[in-house]
Amino acid sequence: MQAIVARHETGIDAAPGAPLEEIIVTSPIEALPMQDPVRDVWTGLAAPVWALLHPAEAWRIFLPIPPE
Repeated sequence: MQAIVARHETGIDAAPGAPLEEIIVTSPIEALPMQDPVRDVWTGLAAPVWALLHPAEAWRIFLPIPPE
């Protein structure tokens, strides 16, 4: 953690050892948009139906293989 702070504390205008009240963190690139939680809900509700239609693959609901 100290190494990360040491690399980025060049813009801090406080005296050494003084407590900081606020730190503003900016990013050089725009962050990706968050995934819509409604999509996760519908996927979860449809999982038991999918398991009934695909009984040999139903284990994937509980132990999914992560995408590569």
